[in-house]
Amino acid sequence: MPASALLTRGQLVEISGLQAPIAPSDRWKQDGDKGARDFNGQQGQLIDFTEQTGEWTVATFSADMVSVPESNLRPLTAEDLQDCDIALGPASDTGVMGAELTDSLSQKGYALCKLFIAPEDLTEMVSTADRCVEGGAFSRLPPELETGYLGKDGKGKTLSVDLESSDTADFLRESPLKIFEDAIETVGTLLRPFVEAELGFDIYSRSSTMMSLPFSDDEDLYSAPELENEEAASFLSMMWRAKVMILLNSGPGASTLALTPKAITDQDPVEPQLTILPGMLCIFSMDRYKFACSSDEKALSLSAFFLDAPREYVIDNITGDLTFLTGSISGPSQPKTESVPVVSMGMRYAFGVDEPWKTWVAYAKAGWDTITRHPTARWDPDFYYDPDADQTSGKSYTCHGGFSDGIELFDCRFFDISPAEARGMDPTQRQVLEVSYISLQGAGWSKKSLQAKPANIGVFVGLDKNEWNSIPKDISGGFAASSGANAITANRFNYCMNLKGASMTIDTACSASLVCTHTAKLYLLHKHYDPCEAVLICGVNLSLSPLTYVSGCGAGMHSHLGRCFTYNFSADGYTRGEATASTALKLKPFEREQGEYCVLAGSQVNQDGRSASLTAPNGPAQERCAQAVMKEIGVKPPEIDTTECHGTGTSLGDPIEIGAYRKVMASVPRHEPVVITSSKSNIGHCEGSAGISGFLKCVLLSLYGEATPNCHLNCLNPHLDMSGFPGIITTENLTFRAEASYNGVLSFGFGGTNACATVWGINQMTSRGVGTNKDLYSLFIRKMQDAPPQEVTVVGDDWEDWEMGGPDKDARFNDIFEVELDPDGVVSYWKKDKEVPDMGCPYFLTGTFNDWKYDEMEADASVPGLFYATIRITANVEEEFQIVADKEPKMTFHPSSRTSMKSSAVRGPEETKRENCWCIRGIKGERYRVEFYRSDTGAATVSWLREA
Repeated sequence: MPASALLTRGQLVEISGLQAPIAPSDRWKQDGDKGARDFNGQQGQLIDFTEQTGEWTVATFSADMVSVPESNLRPLTAEDLQDCDIALGPASDTGVMGAELTDSLSQKGYALCKLFIAPEDLTEMVSTADRCVEGGAFSRLPPELETGYLGKDGKGKTLSVDLESSDTADFLRESPLKIFEDAIETVGTLLRPFVEAELGFDIYSRSSTMMSLPFSDDEDLYSAPELENEEAASFLSMMWRAKVMILLNSGPGASTLALTPKAITDQDPVEPQLTILPGMLCIFSMDRYKFACSSDEKALSLSAFFLDAPREYVIDNITGDLTFLTGSISGPSQPKTESVPVVSMGMRYAFGVDEPWKTWVAYAKAGWDTITRHPTARWDPDFYYDPDADQTSGKSYTCHGGFSDGIELFDCRFFDISPAEARGMDPTQRQVLEVSYISLQGAGWSKKSLQAKPANIGVFVGLDKNEWNSIPKDISGGFAASSGANAITANRFNYCMNLKGASMTIDTACSASLVCTHTAKLYLLHKHYDPCEAVLICGVNLSLSPLTYVSGCGAGMHSHLGRCFTYNFSADGYTRGEATASTALKLKPFEREQGEYCVLAGSQVNQDGRSASLTAPNGPAQERCAQAVMKEIGVKPPEIDTTECHGTGTSLGDPIEIGAYRKVMASVPRHEPVVITSSKSNIGHCEGSAGISGFLKCVLLSLYGEATPNCHLNCLNPHLDMSGFPGIITTENLTFRAEASYNGVLSFGFGGTNACATVWGINQMTSRGVGTNKDLYSLFIRKMQDAPPQEVTVVGDDWEDWEMGGPDKDARFNDIFEVELDPDGVVSYWKKDKEVPDMGCPYFLTGTFNDWKYDEMEADASVPGLFYATIRITANVEEEFQIVADKEPKMTFHPSSRTSMKSSAVRGPEETKRENCWCIRGIKGERYRVEFYRSDTGAATVSWLREA
């Protein structure tokens, strides 16, 4: 941009001598052209210069953009701006503005700023506030807090506003309040780079904006509430950090701000009182001034505090009886039923997910979707697939499913099976052997130990079909009978591992493996004659033949879209998935310290009986099954956190299931909704192993204290009856309300056999839990953070006289407090007196100005403990110095690093490097008086002041 010879960008000017009205530009204002009018006498800021026309674009204080010839612009002088210190315009240099604001705060303790705001925005803001008043949004503060927020003798109605909050009304978000919020943020941005070095504090954060209106004739309508201790503690903690207050006047009247110095100094109270006109703001130092704000007419004020960084505390050591820390678990307690802990898990899903932690990451973090096109390693998908297939085509209208890798692999030697026999074995038997052994070993048994001493362990395998027998193959000799028999699928594991407990394969269709879980639990509890030491449950499902897809499509059960769109509007059937999963249960006290996962709290199985049809789901039967589990445990519906539903993604089954479960959950009012999940949206419908897969997912939910999202859910199925249902179907993770939780699983067979189970467990895996992996330090810190606020003693009308337990406002670096935490969570503090160190004497100044020799400092005659000396800036632009007692290097006072900040903490006396020094920047020949003050308690401060 070419520069003008007379004026510069950002300069403040006055428009004069225009012969005719001119129309403003709409480049800044978004409401368009307001029409031509007279701008003579208006003031503003230069934005840019157009060399071709010789005109400047001027931003006026009334927020218009006008193009004015340079000859009609007069630079403003100090006399023209007597009503303010700084104008914050769109072309202002941020570095210059920040430095000027900081300098004004340093010199005077306040700054009056003029904003560029349209009069109509001011009027609309007041109208918005009036609308809030009419809507009952304004209220009155407790009288004790009015002095802090509204100033001495301040009274009025107030409203705290946060534009980021979802509770804020839309009309307030869309009002000019955003302009004022931006102005407050801008002031903080301008100050932040300068205040730490110049004023000794940091703008760490800011308070919410408070709107306030003085009472007119409506004071009787606003009753003053009583001050609660929690509110008083929060207020006092904030005010101790408040360093700068910003007060903005939106009009329509002017307001008067009286600032009274807090300290008795040579400086008189600010006279005359500051007048804040509409569209102006004032910032002032909370450390230097108390304030009083008044108005003779209606004036809407907006205010906020800039806060210093919160103080940091370090806990050195923790002693005493801390057993109440580790024993504290929030949430429902362990059920009173006999304890049946889940002691191990094994799994083999698609994508190589074969460990619990992988399964959790897949469900909770990776948006797991295992569905792929039919692999050619199984069959030729193109031969059996026709997107337009019908009941008579003999083909499948889907070509997608979930498939596990490596089912052709098998370590037959480990199980003492010959290669000849293994060659003809049903792959489901291989999977059951390998995955069940993982759970067996996790439960404490190995093949070697069992060969020496058999164990009475029951094995229960759930599957719902035998596809191996429908595949042509050459199986000769005595292996033919056992190679594909369903009974052998369970019996073979007992045989190979030398287990003497019950062994059975159960087929109730999709609920088979959860029925196995319930049956296994009954065998554990039936301990009077031949008790089981443990039970193993395994569910298996493999897609070995394309004919199952053909028959499923012939019945219209499969999804045309190739996914389980559980609860989604596009649900049109399920997609098949492969999975082999296992777990081991014992009958013993639950010990999470021993690595046990959770407790099988309850399980039940029932049947639909004669319903609409043989395969139609029955809502009342499902309802009874879920209620029976809760009766067994002795809990009410509000105690259930998550339910892993059957949720196949069928247009008939999903609404019936949700309808039945809604009746169960809505029978007792609850504060938080139950979370509804379904693993079938991730891994497809695993049929015979669907129940155990859902069960193990519930175990993981308990371990991590978190519900996982459902996949492929964009819009709820309109047939789902969610009215009055205290449930939420999630599309993202959701943490549980407490450390302990109940999580249930539902599974229904298409022949009418329903199974339900619920686990109780504790969050052992994340920092939110109280697992054994958390140390006492973390638990102690958490208890302190959750402790009730310290007691506030309100002394008088001035909040600065109030007292609060714990470290007070004047607590300094290296102060030590003893802290006591009692079992009720109450924290008490006692300040520990520090031993006064040997500070030495006399004191000497050493640094670059005297080649690191020693210049003795003089003792001040009027202030005990104050010593001073003079530094003269030599050829260097800056001089470094330290203070040394007794000319002994081991008695050096210094900052933690090289710094020019007077607020830096003084370290020592101790030996240190010369790099750890204070630095004075100045001009050659300038003299600075350096002062060193030591208190009777051993505290020390260092400051310097340029001498005239």
